[in-house]
Amino acid sequence: MKDKSLDIYLNKLDKALEGLDASQRSELILEIKSHILEKAEASKKKIPEILKEFGTAELFAKRFLKEKNVVIPEKAKRNENWVSGITKWISISFMSLLGFILLLIIIAIVFFTPIVEMNSDGMKVFGGAISLKSKNKSEKKDKLGKDVLAHSIANFEKTLVIKNTSGDIMVEGIKGLQKVEIKYNEAMYSDEKCEIKNWETKEATLFEVSTKKSSYWEEGCHLDLTIKVPIKDINYVLSAGSGDLVFNNISGWIKAETGSGKVSGQGDFKVLDVETGSGDVTLIQTKTLHKKAVWSIDTGSGDARVFMPKDTKINWFIDTGSGDSESDFKQESTAEAKIEIDTGSGDAFLKIKK
Repeated sequence: MKDKSLDIYLNKLDKALEGLDASQRSELILEIKSHILEKAEASKKKIPEILKEFGTAELFAKRFLKEKNVVIPEKAKRNENWVSGITKWISISFMSLLGFILLLIIIAIVFFTPIVEMNSDGMKVFGGAISLKSKNKSEKKDKLGKDVLAHSIANFEKTLVIKNTSGDIMVEGIKGLQKVEIKYNEAMYSDEKCEIKNWETKEATLFEVSTKKSSYWEEGCHLDLTIKVPIKDINYVLSAGSGDLVFNNISGWIKAETGSGKVSGQGDFKVLDVETGSGDVTLIQTKTLHKKAVWSIDTGSGDARVFMPKDTKINWFIDTGSGDSESDFKQESTAEAKIEIDTGSGDAFLKIKK
């Protein structure tokens, strides 16, 4: 599987430089591509790592143009100013409309609602626009507020789905635990940036962290999740946009995917489906492999290392593209247990667990 991250990055870069004429833009793209490849070869780093150091294509384009003293033609600048002018007047009109609506609301509150209202819960000013609760009343904190660091899930008999847009996911099986416990770092939580969803259906229980608001200039929601689960067979779906996935001492059916993070896990896996864009994968089967186990491991450019008990009989297939591969196990073509490892350019090893 070819690593397409450089092509995608250069396409975005081409759009960011669209103010230049085609020939000049093409020349700059070739120069930047050559610079990235030379740096990757000199540092022995992978392309995605180099691109991460450069930042987004838009920001890199601005820095590059400034360093090279490349000036965008006046026509492009006039177009930008024209669009900027329209945006400015739309913003002014919107703010004026918003101010008028706010004025109507204030008039309605002042003239058509009691100014002060007292009740057993406390005092309301302007119909509840301002509320003062009695001190002797206990307040229930919001589930998603900054003061609450943990979520509990009691019913999870079928499938547990954990999704995290940006941040790591760590799952650990705990002996004697009766429910799922999910924790995250209070300091990283933001009401403005983060959105947390937690719901249950007949088929699955889902816990999802996503970003409400983000931009090229400001980082979105980033939460690392720590999840403790009972030790029992269960279906897991773990998805991290760019973070690492770690799961220990769990068993059952596991699907794990991450865009650029690493995946590592150990446990008793019956069905395992792991996919990474550029991260490495390390997996350890702690018990005798099930006779009908099915494993699939796919990495874009990362390495894959799988460790099995010595007496494992398995029908395995490894495809590394341009990487190295090695197996300590004899090819058992008649075995029902199967494992397939596919790396675009990384190495793949199927080794005996020590």
